[in-house]
Amino acid sequence: SLSFVCANKAAGTSAAACTGEQAGDLLVVFAGVTASSTIPTMAGGFTQIDSNSNSAGSGSTRTAFNAGWAVASSSSSNSGTWTGASQVIMQVYRGQATSPIGNELSVGGNNSATTVNYPAVNLSVSDGSSWFAGFAIRNTAQALMSTAPTGMTNRASTPATPVAAGNDTNGTTSSNWPSTNVGTFSASAKFTSLVVEILGGSQITVGSTGTQVANMSIPSTGNFVGGAFTFIRDVGTTTVTSITITDTGNGNGGTFLSNLFLYYKQEAACETSFPTTGLTQFNSTGGSFNLVGASTVTGSMSVGTSLVCVYLKLDVGSSANNTSTIEAEITNPSTDVVASAGSVGPASVVGIPGTTSLVTPGPTTDQLLRGGEFFSGGSKNPFFWAN
Repeated sequence: SLSFVCANKAAGTSAAACTGEQAGDLLVVFAGVTASSTIPTMAGGFTQIDSNSNSAGSGSTRTAFNAGWAVASSSSSNSGTWTGASQVIMQVYRGQATSPIGNELSVGGNNSATTVNYPAVNLSVSDGSSWFAGFAIRNTAQALMSTAPTGMTNRASTPATPVAAGNDTNGTTSSNWPSTNVGTFSASAKFTSLVVEILGGSQITVGSTGTQVANMSIPSTGNFVGGAFTFIRDVGTTTVTSITITDTGNGNGGTFLSNLFLYYKQEAACETSFPTTGLTQFNSTGGSFNLVGASTVTGSMSVGTSLVCVYLKLDVGSSANNTSTIEAEITNPSTDVVASAGSVGPASVVGIPGTTSLVTPGPTTDQLLRGGEFFSGGSKNPFFWAN
């Protein structure tokens, strides 16, 4: 999930790397200028977030900014050079989404104001994995600029009596950002400001617990496989809509397994037997297995920061034999589990430990025993007396 790493600022066209930065971190840069409405030139290697300026009044009262993002190539990556800027703020984050910028909005105050406005921005992702960052530049320096808008934390302001400031929500939010003013300043001035949504790289992690049952009968229906798959998300909540289960046991399970049903339950620890209460059925139609033993079922399962246990039931057909086994796995959760937001991991096999052997049931009391043979369903089968 997204986290703040560090921030740096400078009066000029470039800000240096900050302590704790690593390759792969997200660099968010706000480059502003006072006494000018000319937007600074974006540094090489950055993708623009937004730019704005105000041109009313005399040149000495105008402000402008350009903002962009990049991924750090090393621990010493800086803001690059934003030609024409007089103030640069760089804020560094870790755990961002691949495309890390969501919704944003900037305002350029054309009228002199005694407040600085951080405009309202709605979330593009409402699963609780996003942060908001807010930046502003004002054409006169006052200490009040380092005061963050309510709901944010100040990360950097420059110079000592600042004309520019960078802030963020210091954590994820599932609420839209409301229009918020900072003030009142002792004298009116023009400003430009930006609020941007930073998207976290939220992930569901798939695991397993327990062991498969030792045996299943040939044929049989509604068999509990044993153990469970586990699902948990690092931040926020999303919905799983598809899961592919694969049997890698011997005997080509795609020819004799059928009616796969998944049942889920949120609990502190998964149960060792099939739960009798609190279960929700994931798929409404039993899943069929293809010739490589994979079955994809669809449904709706909410996954958040509390453990969700997923239990399996299936049917064994009469074409199975006594050498067949079942080994249930999610071969690649990153592709075999589909969620409405964020990613799923790991990108490697997750299986329920143990192997289930398929066995032909022995004679029952209503089956005729004759000289080392029993008859079941019209078929003659050998058996041996146990001591």
